[in-house]
Amino acid sequence: MTYTSRAWIRHGYHLNSRYWQQWKLQRPPLAPYLQHCLLGICLGDAHVFRSSRHAALKFQQGAHQYEFIQYLFILFQQWRWMPTLGIRYTSTGDIKSYWFKTFSHPEFTPYYTALYPVGHTSRQIPTMCLHRLGLSPIVLAYWIICDGGLHRDGRTLTLHTQCWTYTQQQELVSLFYTFYGWHVQCRRHKNKYWVLEIPAPYSDACARYISPWILPSFAYKVPRETSTRYL
Repeated sequence: MTYTSRAWIRHGYHLNSRYWQQWKLQRPPLAPYLQHCLLGICLGDAHVFRSSRHAALKFQQGAHQYEFIQYLFILFQQWRWMPTLGIRYTSTGDIKSYWFKTFSHPEFTPYYTALYPVGHTSRQIPTMCLHRLGLSPIVLAYWIICDGGLHRDGRTLTLHTQCWTYTQQQELVSLFYTFYGWHVQCRRHKNKYWVLEIPAPYSDACARYISPWILPSFAYKVPRETSTRYL
């Protein structure tokens, strides 16, 4: 999607003008729910980048996940200029994906700093944010929305965490034990990379924690509960 010069004029001022830059800085802090949501997506596939002095976010989802990207679009409506979702097309004219970006803002900068403390080419576990917010059920739910996948048993859940190194994944294993007491395992996947696996004995607890925060279109990622309680 491209925008005409008129699209960048609001209330008679260009969006890069001092008027709108001051308006941005008067935004209230990110609501707690948004903070946890954003951290969960950062553990998954969110794109956080520095734009001028502060950071901005870019979200993109395949055409089949329109409900999720539309939900995020509404969730971050006070933090974006884009009036509609951007659309990317395949060479045959079919919709390939939907996307949108936020404007840059100091509220997003701590997430960028936590992910890239030594530069954009070296992605790290956002430890500072996790220490501040914790691996809450909301964080976990959005992480699973981005990276989760159930095994055929409907209870064992894999987090496709190949974007993290083996050492970094061991940090995440420790976080699961710290916040939930779960013995999450780091396993080799397809003899190519490492992923995290939440074993079946924790499926009941996992389902209880994340179900209130999972969108209907992602219900298939929630572990199936059983009548036997392991925890």
